[in-house]
Order: sequence, then structure tokens, then C-alpha cells
Amino acid sequence: MLPALARAARDAEPAGLADLARLLAASGLSMGIVGSTAPASGTEHAVSHLMEMARSRQGRPAAAHGMQVTVATRLAVRVWQLVDSTIRSADAKVRVPDETTSRDTVARAFAEFDPQTAEECWTAYSAKRNWLLANQSAVETVVSGWEAFTRSLALPSPEQFDEISHASGLPTRAEDLGVGYDDDLLFWALRNSHVLRERISIVDLADLLGVWSDETAWSIVADAAKAGMTE
Repeated sequence: MLPALARAARDAEPAGLADLARLLAASGLSMGIVGSTAPASGTEHAVSHLMEMARSRQGRPAAAHGMQVTVATRLAVRVWQLVDSTIRSADAKVRVPDETTSRDTVARAFAEFDPQTAEECWTAYSAKRNWLLANQSAVETVVSGWEAFTRSLALPSPEQFDEISHASGLPTRAEDLGVGYDDDLLFWALRNSHVLRERISIVDLADLLGVWSDETAWSIVADAAKAGMTE
């Protein structure tokens, strides 16, 4: 269904656009119910926001937010796959990083920005970390009931989403977004997407499970780029 919908949106087919409008309306209703844009703003949007921040610091215009989100979603579904395989293949343990480690992570992520940016991000991430400490048992419940939880989501595999993004005709790799976009920027944004704000994302869960690192983020960016080259 989704590849067909993507092609219909690309080609401006009336029926496909009507289906897309219904899905967007449902997304808007879900945000209205919970009083937050969080249901439609996960890792992929954080990655996009970070790329915009980096481009602004460089004095360069950013690509359209939605175009960046398309590229970033290819990464996010791969992080979901990482978390899924981690939970299913091992005795997964949830560990909230200590305060010193967390503060150092934020400082490194925003070292090239002004001090106020780093402090604002630390304030947001610190609030999230405190919530995770207070509610660690709830996160552990999600992990222990992972199979039932993922059945309710019906997430596409990376390959399935790659097919969707290819059918849409939208950008698939960092370099498709314009001059100055590259895998280095994409890596930095993905690697640090969980320390941008207080919302909990799939990258947070990867971090809590102890599988989030420079090497992991680079492997995800490289895999998505390789898939994009073959489309």
C-alpha cells in the first residue's frame, strides 16, 4: 500500500492525494489528543532539526525540512531494526547513563556551537534523563513485552521503507539534499539526535540498551547510503 501511495503522491494522482490527506488528518488528530507533536516527530525530525542547526551555523541555507526527514527516516528505521535485534537476541538490560557521561555527551555534540546552545540542550536532555531514572521500570516493561509492542506498530523493514522512498521520488541520500550535505553531517545529526531535546526516541532506547556508539551510527549511515546508491 505505502509504495503505491508514494507513487500516487509523486504523480499527483487525485485518489492518492486524498488518501494522503486522510493520513495527515489522522496524524493531526493524534497530536491533538495527546497535546504534543511527539507522535509525528521522532528521531527523523530530530536529525532534520540538527542538520538545520548545523547549516545555520555554517551560514548555508537548509533543504526543505520534509526532504531532510525523508533521508533521516531511512536511518531511523535502521535504528529500530538495531533495537529490535538487540532485544530479541540477548538479555537486554536498560541502563540510564550517569550524569557525568550524559553531560560530556552533550558538550561534545555541540562543541562547535555557542555555549547557550549546549546549555539549552543539556537542560532538555537532563529533564529526560531524570524522567528515565524515575520511570526506568516502565521502560523495562516495554522491553520485556517487546514482541507484543512491535506487533501493534507494524513497522516497515529498512528495505520496505527504501522501496517507499524510492517510489516517492524524494531524496534518499545526504548528497541529494544539496551542496554541502554529506554523510559526515548525517552521522553527526543521527549520533546526537537523542541529546537535542526532552522527547524520548528510538535512539534513546538504543542508548539505554548500551548499543549506541560512533561505530553504530556510522554503520547505519553507511548502510542507508549504500542502499540509496542501488535504487
